[in-house]
Amino acid sequence: MSNIIEPAAADIAVTLEILQYTSQLENVVHVKAVSDSIFDITLEGDSWYNGTDTDIAAGIPDISRLRKGDMLEFAGSDASRPLKIGHVEMYYGNGIICGHGSGRPSYKDIVAYCKSRYVSFASGGWRMGLVCVRRYIQDDVAPVPEPIKLSGWNQEPNGWRFYLGNTGEPIRDAWYLDSDGKWYWFNAAGIMVSSTWYEYNGGWYYLGADGAMVMGLQASGGKWYYLDQDGKMATEPVTLTPYQDGALWYP
Repeated sequence: MSNIIEPAAADIAVTLEILQYTSQLENVVHVKAVSDSIFDITLEGDSWYNGTDTDIAAGIPDISRLRKGDMLEFAGSDASRPLKIGHVEMYYGNGIICGHGSGRPSYKDIVAYCKSRYVSFASGGWRMGLVCVRRYIQDDVAPVPEPIKLSGWNQEPNGWRFYLGNTGEPIRDAWYLDSDGKWYWFNAAGIMVSSTWYEYNGGWYYLGADGAMVMGLQASGGKWYYLDQDGKMATEPVTLTPYQDGALWYP
């Protein structure tokens, strides 16, 4: 269905287009604002809100309105998912989100991850970006400011660590998607791994000298290897096509 509706609430000044009802969530519909951001709203009389009153623009939420524990819900990829939430990440604080899709936590820069989902499309033609932000843990008590702790990248005698939010705790035994759009792996001691092969979930990945997961062609031990767009080493034949200048193009 595609109906144009005007909300009755005076403080909402945009025209919303109903994309489809989400029958699994009571009184919730998917809508699209004229800015092309897609989110859920809940109907209660004449009021409209999307769970946390968090604006979403180009797939990115207003981080200033988020609280630790808020859940970011993303559109799914298969034909059944327009009526369901396909993926969920939790806001960890300080611009970091956390998910457990592989059974092991991975941490991501919220802007980089939301951008990557927003520009990705499912086979059905819809964006796989952020649908809404929901706050399942309500807190009516004014938050007490936390003491400042280590946060972000920090170079130490044993190597680089990345500290989560304002916790003072480094990422351990997990992947991290940084604001530069690159993935990094941290070992059990919380040290960034670099210049080595790493086996993960049955696949081999190469972490470069800067610690970033390598994609494309990589030389190692006098041999060349191809790592796909997910960083996984190819074990099947790959066709490399030369450009006119001799440079190789790979899938």
